[in-house]
Amino acid sequence: MKLTVRLTIVSILVLILLGALYFLFPSKWQSVYYDLMNENPSINSVEEFRDIYNGFEKAQAHQLPIHYQEKSLLNSSKFQKLTQKVLYVVIPKRQVYQKVAGHVRWVDLICKDELFKNAGFWKNETVYCGINPKVVEKLILLQNALKEHDYDPNALTVKSGHRTPLKNQQAGGAGLSRHIAGEAIDIRIGDINQDGKYTDDDKQIVLDLCEKQIIKNEGGIGLYPGTRSVHIDVRGHRARWDSY
Repeated sequence: MKLTVRLTIVSILVLILLGALYFLFPSKWQSVYYDLMNENPSINSVEEFRDIYNGFEKAQAHQLPIHYQEKSLLNSSKFQKLTQKVLYVVIPKRQVYQKVAGHVRWVDLICKDELFKNAGFWKNETVYCGINPKVVEKLILLQNALKEHDYDPNALTVKSGHRTPLKNQQAGGAGLSRHIAGEAIDIRIGDINQDGKYTDDDKQIVLDLCEKQIIKNEGGIGLYPGTRSVHIDVRGHRARWDSY
């Protein structure tokens, strides 16, 4: 009898702990659930990504709900030149955990604004990802270039992708940031050369590949010395800078 009571208490405590962890780290648990319920392989080629991208409904900024346009400043004249370029992928909330570039998921690229945070995962409500597919393709090419040189592509994580004008202001981004147009990704660098630790050498490997092979003169590279961060974008012409 005492053993049964103890087991019951332990079971209740475990359920309480799991519930607390879910509310503290909902994205982690939701991604685990998505992976258990769906085939979700690593995406290793531009062609695979294009097949995924082409399978979703798209919308321009002016076609999104008016309250969202207004709240996010999408219809502000100040940002119109950038926002009118954006083609939004319309995604059911539960599907944001689908992988699109290596182990990078839609959720890593999407703007983490109020709409995204309030959209119900279990209700599978709609969210919008305004990322330019060209910059995702560049990320895949970078991952593959790292593999070809026996480096670890999974030592790259995405810090930021698309941002609405409001979210960009809140993040302290440049006034007319390429993130608003969905043309930019900020990357965090880890142990690329697999020597057991992060050093400046790991970041230099990524910068060299971006400079000579991936971005070249077709876009921007933010160098951000003294940090683990690298910015890449597909603005269509060469741009380089050091500071945030």
